Amino acid sequence: GYAHSLGMPVGQVLVASGFLTKDEMLSAIQAQSLFLSGKITQDTAVRIVKEIVDEGVSLPNALQTAGVEPALFAARDRLGELLVASELLSEENLAEALIASAELSSPLGHSLVKMQILRPDLVVAALTVQKQLRLREISYEEALERLKAAMKFRQFYPAD
Repeated sequence: GYAHSLGMPVGQVLVASGFLTKDEMLSAIQAQSLFLSGKITQDTAVRIVKEIVDEGVSLPNALQTAGVEPALFAARDRLGELLVASELLSEENLAEALIASAELSSPLGHSLVKMQILRPDLVVAALTVQKQLRLREISYEEALERLKAAMKFRQFYPAD
C-alpha cells in the first residue's frame, strides 16, 4: 500500500497526513494492546478508539466509559512505562516507538534499538528489571532506581 511505498509504518503515515494525532494513535495502540492481551473484546477496543478520535475523549475516560477496570490499564510493569517513569525515555519517543512497534509487529525494545532511541544494552537492562518487577523480586521504586543507575553509564546513543 501507500505506507509501504513510503517505507513508513501506517500509523506514522496517518499522523503525518493529519488523519490522527500522535495521542490518538498512541491511544489506539494501547487499546489494541489491551485487546491482544485478552483484557478487552475487539468491539470494546473499537468503541474506545472511536470515542477518542470522534469525541476527543482521553484514553482513561474512554476506558472508564467502556467499563474497563483501571487496574487493567494501569500496569506499572510495562517496559515503556518503566522507561518513561525512570526518565530514560520521553513520552514522545515512547509514542513513536510504540507506533513503529505496532505497525511492524515487533517488540518495543526492538523498535527502540532499531530507531536508535536506546542502545541494546540499556534495553536488555530494562527488560531484566521489568522481569524482576513482575516476579516481585524488586519493588517498583527499586526498579526505577536501577534504571536510573543504568543511565549513568551513558547508555544512550550520542547526540553527535
